[in-house]
Amino acid sequence: MSAPRRKPDGKWLRGAAEHHELLLAVEAVLDDGLAVPCHDRDEWLSEDAQVRAEAAGACSWCPVKSRCAALAAAAKPEFGVWAGKDRTRRPSNTTTPTREESDHDRG
Repeated sequence: MSAPRRKPDGKWLRGAAEHHELLLAVEAVLDDGLAVPCHDRDEWLSEDAQVRAEAAGACSWCPVKSRCAALAAAAKPEFGVWAGKDRTRRPSNTTTPTREESDHDRG
């Protein structure tokens, strides 16, 4: 079980305390013989949005969901499923033209 960590610059990692609390909660649940749906699984961090959506559904019964939500609120992850919510940033609908496209438009 790891304790809250610091970044190389000595500052605390965002959400470090919440991460530590989540790790303790997961350990306690597993020690009690219960399951944590994301423990030792990769679906919650899959590149595939459909796989992440299915994983998010498994969070509904998770005994540490509130701790996971607290970590997500503090750390503000930009990828993966946290407490039943896919927090992966979606690409914007606008695209930046390539240099070739910009040069072509100028004629």
